[in-house]
Amino acid sequence: MRVVDSTGKAIALGPEVGRGGEGVVYELASNPTLVAKIYHRPLDITRATKISAMILTGNPEILKIAAWPLAVLHDKGGVVGLLMRKVARSDEPVHELYTPKSRLRKFPEARWDFLLHVASNVARGFAAIHNAGHVVGDVNHGNILVSSSGTNTFIDCDSFQIQADGRIFLCPVGVPPYTPPELQNRQFNTVTRTKNHDAFGLAVLIFQLLFMGRHPFAGRFSGRGEMPIERAIAEFRFPYGRMAAKYQMRPPPSTLLLDQIPSALGDNFERAFSPEAASGAARPTPMEWLAAIGQLQHHLSRCTRNKVHVYSSHLSACPWCGIETQGILLFIDVRSVGFESAFNVDQLWRTLESLPALGVLAPIPTPQNSAVPSLVPQEFLERGRSRRKRIWAGVTIVVATVCLAVGFRLDSPYAWGLIIASIAVAFFLPRKLNKQRAATGAVVQEWERRYQDLQNKYAAECGDQPFLTKMQTLEPLWAEYKDLPLLRQRKLQELEKNKHAIQLNQFLDTFSVRTARILKVGDGRKQMLISYGIDSAADVTWESLDRVPGIGPKIARSIMEWRKGQEGKFRFDPQKAVPRVEIEKLDREIRARQSQLEQSLKSGVQGAVAIHSTIIARRKNYLTQLEQAVRQFVQARLNYRAS
Repeated sequence: MRVVDSTGKAIALGPEVGRGGEGVVYELASNPTLVAKIYHRPLDITRATKISAMILTGNPEILKIAAWPLAVLHDKGGVVGLLMRKVARSDEPVHELYTPKSRLRKFPEARWDFLLHVASNVARGFAAIHNAGHVVGDVNHGNILVSSSGTNTFIDCDSFQIQADGRIFLCPVGVPPYTPPELQNRQFNTVTRTKNHDAFGLAVLIFQLLFMGRHPFAGRFSGRGEMPIERAIAEFRFPYGRMAAKYQMRPPPSTLLLDQIPSALGDNFERAFSPEAASGAARPTPMEWLAAIGQLQHHLSRCTRNKVHVYSSHLSACPWCGIETQGILLFIDVRSVGFESAFNVDQLWRTLESLPALGVLAPIPTPQNSAVPSLVPQEFLERGRSRRKRIWAGVTIVVATVCLAVGFRLDSPYAWGLIIASIAVAFFLPRKLNKQRAATGAVVQEWERRYQDLQNKYAAECGDQPFLTKMQTLEPLWAEYKDLPLLRQRKLQELEKNKHAIQLNQFLDTFSVRTARILKVGDGRKQMLISYGIDSAADVTWESLDRVPGIGPKIARSIMEWRKGQEGKFRFDPQKAVPRVEIEKLDREIRARQSQLEQSLKSGVQGAVAIHSTIIARRKNYLTQLEQAVRQFVQARLNYRAS
């Protein structure tokens, strides 16, 4: 085909870059920065006029973010194509970034903060288009490309709704999963789109970027019948929102939740997907999204367990760790492949081995084996002598009085009065000293009780069992750490044995559900499958399909037949080595376990040393207290006996 530009200059087409339903894209031999899109058939007058209007309205802000038409191309007088800037071959559709499995292949270094960066750029792109008076209209997962640096390029711009010279050129197409509820089941070629309509599709894209490819309306419906995404959108059944229970919806399993992002972002999603917005209330604008995302970007935390996990700092724990425990790999550290480390586990272990043996408890100090006092203070000796004298004096008085009464036959009441009086004198003479002796006896009992209590605590709290228990938990970790090289070797051997399954899985992984042609599986069901982790033919099993809402036996059979069709194209090559990506995945798993073991061993050894030191200090302290208690007890007993 010979094509010319508007000046009649011939344009030499180079190699084919891509092919779609509308046309073919070619490189230009004369200009490596441009490409030519040649339609399969010449454009009608309305479409040609629209392209010309777009060329006139292409301002620098739009040209920066979009593959915007720069010139029309003619053949035999008719408009057959257009020129636009060339997009790098390495740029990928945005769904390749937000879908976990494809992200690991296409954007292996991307973390959540990178997805936030891309979401901001997507919002900026919408803002530039809206500022020029245009509307994207056909918002979808395929018309935004993302570079490795996170910049975006809008493509297929000739389908946008364009406003120029007082005229509006409609967008005749749309994808239901990105279409707002008020436009569901409408004929797009008769609808004038608004920025508020675009705002729904923008919210869906941002949700998918932040929530790992989940569609905001793909959830679990507890009511009767199926709940396809299109119906959920039309009925405002947002499973992540505050009103989800009212609408009988729940989020799918293993997903980020709305309260795990800042409330400003959560409120934006609530507004974008609300019934009020479908009735005319304003959805969040691109600039509002930019402000909310920007605020989050300044309040991010990095996981202490996995350095590639980044999350909102308002959370107390990393949400990605919990999701990945369900067997879903979201982020990888491409720079942490081997498992060599400066960590010296043997030296650390020698720290424990160098600790002195705790052994059995030292004998408890007793009156027999301790240097106990043998002298009684003079005070108690004098008190004892005085008390005994008074006792004997009292006894003498009583005996003398009785003898006197008997000798003189004093059988009158006066005699008995004298006897009683003598007994009273005998009782009161040592009374004060008896009270002092009783007080000394109470001291003996107190020190005896304290001495017994210290013995019990010494036996209960100073044994070596806590240290031995800690060692029992550390020894398996130490052995596992030492065995990591052998573990890696065994797993490499397992990979070699499983080459057939690995090659098959790798082959099936190249067939995306998103682009597949499967009977009775449209865009809505594809979004539902992807939201439940079925991204490619490799993910398709009866068990995985059974978990997806709206996928009944007939549709599941159709999907399984599609998988079997792809599987039939597979050819096993026994000479082919285990894919490097599988070895790198294995090494990342080993490195992750190594890091966990290193942290556990470091903290564990520190804990064991602390326990050992605590036991030593506690033993010394209790023995000191026991020595004091036994001395005080013996001294108090001597004092009591002497008094």
